[in-house]
Amino acid sequence: MKKILLRSIWLIAGTILAVAALWFFVFAFCGFAEGEYKILRNELQFTSKAVFQRGYWILVIATRVLTLVGLFVFSRWCFTKIGLSRQKAKTFIAQNPWIISWVTVALVLAVFEGYLRYKSLRPACFYSNFRPVEKLVSYPRHLADSTGMNYWHPRSWDGQVFHPVNGQGFLSDTNYTEETRHNVVLQNKKLVFGIGDSFMEGITDSGGYSATFPEIVRHDMDSTIAFWPFGVGGTDPLNYYLILNNYIKYKPDVVVVTFCAANDLMKYDRKPAPFVPQHFSTNAGFISSNSADVMNGPNRLLKTPDEAYGLMLERGTLTRRNDIWSRMLATTSITTQLYYMAEKKNYIIVEQGDTMATRHWLLGIDSLCKQAGAHCIFAFIPEKNSLGLNWKEKYARLFSGLHVLYPIDITLADYIPKDTHFNAQGNKKFALFLERAIVDELKKAP
Repeated sequence: MKKILLRSIWLIAGTILAVAALWFFVFAFCGFAEGEYKILRNELQFTSKAVFQRGYWILVIATRVLTLVGLFVFSRWCFTKIGLSRQKAKTFIAQNPWIISWVTVALVLAVFEGYLRYKSLRPACFYSNFRPVEKLVSYPRHLADSTGMNYWHPRSWDGQVFHPVNGQGFLSDTNYTEETRHNVVLQNKKLVFGIGDSFMEGITDSGGYSATFPEIVRHDMDSTIAFWPFGVGGTDPLNYYLILNNYIKYKPDVVVVTFCAANDLMKYDRKPAPFVPQHFSTNAGFISSNSADVMNGPNRLLKTPDEAYGLMLERGTLTRRNDIWSRMLATTSITTQLYYMAEKKNYIIVEQGDTMATRHWLLGIDSLCKQAGAHCIFAFIPEKNSLGLNWKEKYARLFSGLHVLYPIDITLADYIPKDTHFNAQGNKKFALFLERAIVDELKKAP
């Protein structure tokens, strides 16, 4: 009995591992290759597109062939472990083809369904960061001024924000005013701006706000500089430009703009939206105020949380459809995702980055700095899942003519698990990287 039980465990474990291997190689690896191909083709605008396409498909076919070979070898090993000879294994498969087929299919679907739900891809929903709710509740998080510049609500609910919001709507205990600027001069310090998204806002896994790189820089260099952080999570280079345009009047000596490879490449040429924040924070998720984030086609401004939520329900879920076919598809995550893959022309999110739109605002930032006599640094933050790429070469077109610095010692161990932000170790590394960059720029000052 014990022997039979052990053999059964080996068989189940082997089958699960084989299915996991199939998913990893065929779906995950090939999907990654396809996504990288689309991004590289769009960003770098390859002239030899046909050659690149041929190489991509060779990669996919080779991967699938290796997967089948690997599964065959692995299944042979599993049968050996449960005591079946090669001939017995062949006989068993030949006599029970339908059982083997249906069990394999069921296991594959079960593992696939579980993986999708683990990734927060719920049944009836295309987007992992969105969920239908009975009653929409909008939380105070971001506001926008008359120029469209996003800033923090003074009573933001966000659980990640554990630092006071100043009178201008940024995470600082110092107000950014003429009086404060005058005090910087009296203290014989240099003024440094730090502009960016949630990284500059300050996020870490331990140690509180004092362990984030904006606060580390401010503390370490307090004797020589006044560091004014302008971090607003979820924003893009357009908002960085609007921030600098509003505050360049205080004549900073150095402007540091963090560029996050994960999401700072703008998806389309977004326009400033007076009094409408870039995102609405709700109990249904973080919803964009721009329809191009939800569907292809011309961008349309969604002025209220209810309007943005309604479009997400219409385009990103099957909950508003009452036909039997839609209700059947909405029962599992697999059928939901397959449906949206089939209807991707109408419903898929815009994934490719608009290099020229992003570059337009980066050049605008650089131009504002030059006009004010400030030194401009673009500090590159690598994407967690693509640390091995040659970022300098990949983004050569985007950053051409700009002063961009790339950290060389950032590793996977410097990020929060299951998150894109730095942990305490990564924040410390990046702070030292910025401190060296700021010191080098100040040496150039007359």
